[in-house]
Amino acid sequence: MFLLTLLALYPALWADPLGVVQALASFGEHHIEMAQRPIFFLGQMTYHPGPTFYPLVLLVRISPVVLVGLLIGLVRLRRLSPARRLLLVTLVAFAIFFGAVVSIAAKQHDRYLLPAFPPLALAAALSLPYSFYQRRFKPFIPVVLQLAFLLPFVAHPLTYANPLLGGPWVGGQVISLEWGERMGMVARQLNGLPQSAQLTAAAANVPSFAALFAGHTVPLDDAHTPLADLVVQSTGVLSNTAPLQQATFLAAHASPDALILLDAATPLLRHYDGPGELASPALPDEAALAAWLAEQAAGRDAIWLVSSPAASPITAAQLRRQVECIATPVSTATVASATITRFDIRPSSPVTTPSPYRALFGGRLLLVDGALPPAVAWPDPLRVTIRWQALGVPPTAYRSVLTLRGGEGSEWASGDQLVVNDVTFPTSAWAPGEWADMVYTLTPPPPIPPGEYALEASLYDAASGAGLGGAGPDGAFCGTRVVLGTVTIAMPAAPPSLADLGLVEPLALSAGPLTLLGLEPPAAQLLSGDRLLLAAFWQADTAPEEDYRVRLRLVDGTGVVGLERTLDLSPFPTSRWRAGDRFESRYGLHLSPELGPGSYRLTLNVLDGTGVAIWRADEELTAVEVLPRERSFELPQIPHSLDFSFGEAARLRGYGLERAEAVPGESLHLTLVWQAMGPADRDYTLFVHLLGPDGIVHGQIDRLDYSAPPTSWAVGQVLVDEIDLPVAADAPPGSYRIAVGFYDAAYGDRLSVTDEAGTPLPDDRALLPAVVTVTGATP
Repeated sequence: MFLLTLLALYPALWADPLGVVQALASFGEHHIEMAQRPIFFLGQMTYHPGPTFYPLVLLVRISPVVLVGLLIGLVRLRRLSPARRLLLVTLVAFAIFFGAVVSIAAKQHDRYLLPAFPPLALAAALSLPYSFYQRRFKPFIPVVLQLAFLLPFVAHPLTYANPLLGGPWVGGQVISLEWGERMGMVARQLNGLPQSAQLTAAAANVPSFAALFAGHTVPLDDAHTPLADLVVQSTGVLSNTAPLQQATFLAAHASPDALILLDAATPLLRHYDGPGELASPALPDEAALAAWLAEQAAGRDAIWLVSSPAASPITAAQLRRQVECIATPVSTATVASATITRFDIRPSSPVTTPSPYRALFGGRLLLVDGALPPAVAWPDPLRVTIRWQALGVPPTAYRSVLTLRGGEGSEWASGDQLVVNDVTFPTSAWAPGEWADMVYTLTPPPPIPPGEYALEASLYDAASGAGLGGAGPDGAFCGTRVVLGTVTIAMPAAPPSLADLGLVEPLALSAGPLTLLGLEPPAAQLLSGDRLLLAAFWQADTAPEEDYRVRLRLVDGTGVVGLERTLDLSPFPTSRWRAGDRFESRYGLHLSPELGPGSYRLTLNVLDGTGVAIWRADEELTAVEVLPRERSFELPQIPHSLDFSFGEAARLRGYGLERAEAVPGESLHLTLVWQAMGPADRDYTLFVHLLGPDGIVHGQIDRLDYSAPPTSWAVGQVLVDEIDLPVAADAPPGSYRIAVGFYDAAYGDRLSVTDEAGTPLPDDRALLPAVVTVTGATP
């Protein structure tokens, strides 16, 4: 009956039952991405407690009376009547099946198992013989025992735990027993304090406490506790005395003309009544902060900067930067949890206007700024803060991706999160101008070599998956990836173990002081012009004294070397490795269009500092088949010849335009004929813009031909683009020009363009000679 009801009320099961179950089962892995809160289980907070959660919840929460009754039923099962046995088994089966179904959901709490307890209680009652219920007083014995077990928990029934398992003392080590009852009592008591609505409390159970507390509630952790007036713990309520100590220090040292700045809204704002003016600017961007500070500092002689560990790293960095632009630090003191620095304001300082933001994505969401640590070493996590701000009302929920990228362009770590505000609302629920800081945590892989890495942020539509392009403050396109800065991956304190490496193809090839531990081989088949990617895992048996290199070769069946490239063995010089170090190296080998299609053997050798091979013969790693790519080298007839050069990648040899008149809403059919000068360094995207008399784009096409990407082009290869260029519905009448160019979609930069004489063209684009006339809209 349960299965029939579930199937009838869950239409998704009609079409794809297996897919529904798989989606539910994998949902928990994305729990954190959906801004859900973790739960307590077996001594730790977790987003995915696993399949043992509900069985242990059942043992902790079940009554001893019911548990004993079920055990009796198990012993007497064969002695029960068939009808009674069937009913008992059905009730227990329902409870088990219900527990299994809720186990695969993302959110797991003990209260979700409540529907399983009534059938188990009935099953326990069915376990007793009829004769038990026919006695005068015996039927009341289970009821009396049940009341006796519940009596100690009358005041707080949700703190109950099975006394047979040790009661609340043991149950509290397994799950969180109370759902905020005690927090609610504490909140009501604190509401009686004077000006309770202006107080901030740090509590472990924020939802339970905040719902009843008149003031503001923050989580009880190292990052938020300095913001609180009161600290609510299981042992009682404590007052935060740090603001009082800081207020005493400032009152003794600050002058009446001083400006006291807090980089976080700590209780010092409410406790300080000494000399000087105290403020905590809450401004989203550094440009607004700089303007505010210039106004506030006018006519003052000193600034006192109170730096709190609870401050947003973005706000702290921006405020300190702007203070240092107009003042000089003269003294520093640590008072309680804050660092207080005095700055003397300089008589005159050069005026600088910082950028208000990094990028505007989709015209609706600003990436204002980012804060990243200068260095991190495995196995420590890499924590990055990004500030987002809504410009207008975002039309949808956005997801953001943070990527750690190496100098060779490969991705070493990545994190994907829904963009949410402080109360975990997605961007579709943000108000215009609203902003929030999000913390991202990346885990660099164990064998990542030390060095400088770029941190990049990108954004996409959570519903459609479409990536969004960004525009800088100057309005120029800056690509889909915004570089926040660089971070140094430092040498780990101890090298990762072999198990940490997770080798796909283990090896043990000795090369002087080094050993090749394993590989991640490239794809078995690649198209001509593609890039062969190989990952190798190395170990230093002893500390190398020189910088080693590797030589990669593609060798055909006759032993002829078709392609060869020599690279540094690691981006982190081997002469700096310690004995026992283990690092991953990633190598790229461009399959030049001159390399003929066919079957090849990928080989490797290690070269010492003088270029001498370590191994007598190259080591064969894997077989690679290079597939042919369709190419043409014959120029077609071209209606209008041209000769524009785009970097060192291609020449525009001419174009064809079917007609030179159009009305808004129509399309213009354009043919572009290109001749490649060789492979490009990146896969650039072609853009074609229809420029109106006002210089504004009134129609455009952006295209990347994946069958013939620019990095695969051969010298002399001819490419023909057939383009239907739209004319915008609101295009005003007038004379239009067509602009053509290439840009890197990831980072926004364009290929340079020169004319036949070699003169660089403005805006890195070529204007076709044709003039297109756009007339009024068709009636």
